[in-house]
Amino acid sequence: MTFSTELVAPEHRFDAWRTALSSSHVLEAEPAGFFGRVRSVQIDRLLVHVLDSAPVALARSAKQTRQDGLDHVILHLSRHAIQARAGETDLAVAPGRISVNDLSRPTTRRAAPETESLVAILPRDLVREALGTSDDLHGRVLQGGAAPLLETHLAFLADRAAEIPASAGPDLARATAALLAAALAPSARTLARAEPAFEAAKAKRARAYIEAHLASDRLTPDAIGRAVGLSRSVLFRLFEPHGGVAAYIWGRRLAAVREALARPQEVRQIGEIGAAFGFASGAHLSRSFRRAYGQTPRDFRDAARR
Repeated sequence: MTFSTELVAPEHRFDAWRTALSSSHVLEAEPAGFFGRVRSVQIDRLLVHVLDSAPVALARSAKQTRQDGLDHVILHLSRHAIQARAGETDLAVAPGRISVNDLSRPTTRRAAPETESLVAILPRDLVREALGTSDDLHGRVLQGGAAPLLETHLAFLADRAAEIPASAGPDLARATAALLAAALAPSARTLARAEPAFEAAKAKRARAYIEAHLASDRLTPDAIGRAVGLSRSVLFRLFEPHGGVAAYIWGRRLAAVREALARPQEVRQIGEIGAAFGFASGAHLSRSFRRAYGQTPRDFRDAARR
C-alpha cells in the first residue's frame, strides 16, 4: 500500500500526512512545500514502511502511552542524522544506523527529513521470544555485528513483499526479531536462532554486489568477499545451490545481455553489449548464450524485435 501527498492540494499536504501517520506520535512540520510518501508492507505481524518526506518532528508523551496502549517495538533506519530523546536519554543517531523505539516509553525527535528510511514495527512478544526480554530497548542504537544484515533483511522485505507467500510470513517476522536480538545482545543463543536469517541476508548482500558490478572485469569471488565481509568458504557455500560463484556471475551476465537484446531502443552491436558484461569475444558470448537459451544472440534479438 502506498500513500503520497502528491494526490492532495499543496495547502493540505501536511494535514493529510499527519492524519495518515500520526496514530502513535504527534507530528510537526513546516506546511509550506511539504511532501511525503510512504510505502507499507504487512508480513504476518511485521509491518515495514519505506518513508520519504520533508523534515518532520515527532513526539510521544507518557500520557499518550497510557491512553492508546500501543505496545510495539519500532526499528528506524534513517539516511540522515537524528537528534532525539528516549525517556531521559539524549540520542545522536548517525546516518545509516538503526535506532530502537519502545512505544510504551515517551520519546521526542527533532525535525529530520526521511529519504528511503526503513521503519519496521514488531509486536513485543516476538521480540521477547527472540531476546528473552523486552526491557531496556528504548533508545538503543545498533551498529556493527548483525546490524548491517538486519538492514539488508528489512530492505529485502520492503522490496520483495509481493513475492513472499503468506505461508512464509510468520517465519520472516520471527527472523526479523531474531536478527534484532543478535544485534542487541549477541550470544550463543541469539546468534544460533538468527543463523538462518544471517545466511539469507549474507546471500542477498552478495547478490546485490554482483548485480551492481556485472560490467566489472574485477568481479571475482575474492572481490565480492572483501566487499560484503564474507570468507571464501562462506561465499562458496552460499552459492553452491547455483553451481558456484562463477556460474552464478556468468548466469547473471547472460541474463543482462538477454535483457539488453530484448530492448527495442538498444542500438549497440551484440559484441559491444557482450563486452560491456565481461564477454571476451563475440564467439564466447555466442557459445555461452546458445548453451543457456538454445539460440544465438542474433536470433534472439531478431525474434524479440519481430
